[in-house]
Amino acid sequence: MINVREISPDDAAAYWQLRQQIDRETEFLRFEPDHWLVTTQRVRERIELMLATDNQTIFVAEMATQLIGFLWAGGGLYRHNHHRVHILLGVLQAYQRQGLGTRLLKACEGWGRGHAIQRLELSVMTHNFVALALYHKLGFQIESTAPYALCLDGKYIDLHYMSKVLT
Repeated sequence: MINVREISPDDAAAYWQLRQQIDRETEFLRFEPDHWLVTTQRVRERIELMLATDNQTIFVAEMATQLIGFLWAGGGLYRHNHHRVHILLGVLQAYQRQGLGTRLLKACEGWGRGHAIQRLELSVMTHNFVALALYHKLGFQIESTAPYALCLDGKYIDLHYMSKVLT
């Protein structure tokens, strides 16, 4: 059985391993393998800080004791943008296309409504058709497209900026 829940500081090591494994498995999160030079203690501190802030959190998908997916939600830092959250979603390849992205996004929406979040936003590579289908299915809309937004391995990549207003 797969459980979706809010992260705990005790998940720091497992979350960090999950993030590194997903970075190795996909080109779509914009981070290259071993991009981050961070300790588990630093990850734990960041989790604690996020959980102490009313407009930031991380959700994890867990099977048995293994983390298999995450949704990072980082809220605006100022009064004028405190109501919006930028999200980042990742699921291990072995567990993709099993509804985990939907479950993580719906958990975030429920959390957002309970924390006065009015807007979810994200960016997605224009050629990530699986993610685009998921986001469209859940009501996200493309607001703009940024040509040449990233350069990975010498190749320029366009990004769609998408959002969903929570009502």
